[in-house]
Amino acid sequence: MIASLLQLAPAASQANPLPLKGLQLPEAVSWWPLAPGWWLLLIILIVAIPLLMFTAVRLWRCNSDKRQARQLLNSAYSQWLADQNQQQLILQVNTVLKRFCRQRFPEAVSLSEQRWTEFLNKSAGIPLFTEQQTTALQSGAYRAQPVASLNEQDLVKNCQRWLNKARNANLRETH
Repeated sequence: MIASLLQLAPAASQANPLPLKGLQLPEAVSWWPLAPGWWLLLIILIVAIPLLMFTAVRLWRCNSDKRQARQLLNSAYSQWLADQNQQQLILQVNTVLKRFCRQRFPEAVSLSEQRWTEFLNKSAGIPLFTEQQTTALQSGAYRAQPVASLNEQDLVKNCQRWLNKARNANLRETH
């Protein structure tokens, strides 16, 4: 009996179809015109991208002297590795730092000995150079004997760290 009912049910639905229309789908949402939030984002991007590019190029150009000083310090260290001449290394390091100061800190070019190393530590914002390095930077290029227990690699690394940290110091206090 159940089987006969199941066979009749599909036949009855085919004989008497319901008058329903197909599904009416809404129109797809268009991406145009943009919502106000997207216009705001677009304006911000149009202004920000060129501004960021201009700032990046300007910063890169302003730091060209730092890049050149780092290369010269690396070259001086490579020369020291070849000849182990501590006096020459110290002279080259001081020369590189003074050349850098000529552009960024012109008043510091005339400093020497203790005032020079005080300026270096003060402009870095922290005491960067050890006692042996300070002695080397003050008078190491003019000594007959090398500065005892000076780690030349650390001296060059601290000079490179100084290049990274150097800020405009109040030079009136260093005189």
